[in-house]
Amino acid sequence: NLLIEIEEKYGYITFSDAAAFMGLSEPYFSKFFRKISGMTFSQYLNTVRLEKAIEMLHHNEKQLSITEIAASCGFDTIRHFNRTFKDLTGMTPRQLPADYVLDIQPLRTIQDAFDPTLQASELL
Repeated sequence: NLLIEIEEKYGYITFSDAAAFMGLSEPYFSKFFRKISGMTFSQYLNTVRLEKAIEMLHHNEKQLSITEIAASCGFDTIRHFNRTFKDLTGMTPRQLPADYVLDIQPLRTIQDAFDPTLQASELL
């Protein structure tokens, strides 16, 4: 399943990797992903990465800096991490409450949709 693959390789998976995993051309994969999930691959990947970063911020036994957490979750720059963090949570990493949970429930509902061989799958 693609979403499991993304969950396991969130720190380094690329759009090309995901398209190849599905056995689809990149243009078709882009349309397929957006149609099924309602978001781009990049948006989905950033959400998964942010979920992992929030877990690390909550359980930071190694005393990692925010920059180290961002890098380990696959964000190229701290600026990109901070912008994505603020866009999805409405706050900065330093403002994050200890009990904050990112609402990614809509992402979980698309889990079974990522099989282009299913009869219910629609060709684009």
